[in-house]
Amino acid sequence: MWDAIKGLPGLADLHRSTLQSLGERVHLERLSPVRIEEREGRRVLDLHIVITPAARLPELVPQIRGAVRSYLHSMTGIDLDEIGIHIDDIVWEAATGP
Repeated sequence: MWDAIKGLPGLADLHRSTLQSLGERVHLERLSPVRIEEREGRRVLDLHIVITPAARLPELVPQIRGAVRSYLHSMTGIDLDEIGIHIDDIVWEAATGP
C-alpha cells in the first residue's frame, strides 16, 4: 500500500507505534497501519499515516483515497466502500517509509 502513496506531497510515512516498530523487528504479530475489515456488510480500509507540516489536507486526503482505491483494486480486485484516513502524527522531516 505504501508504494501507491509514498510520493504524495505532505505524506511522511505510515504510522507505527513503538510497540508496532518493535514487533516488526522481532517478528511479532501487530496491528498494521493499514487495516481492511467488513463492517455491517461494507468493506472498510483504515489507513494510519504521518504527515509533514506542509501537508495540504484538502488535497492530500482525496489523493490518498484515490491512489489506495486504485492500487487495491488493481492488485486484488477488491472494491472498497469506505476509506478512513487517520492522521496519527506530524513530523518536521519526512521519514524514509516502510
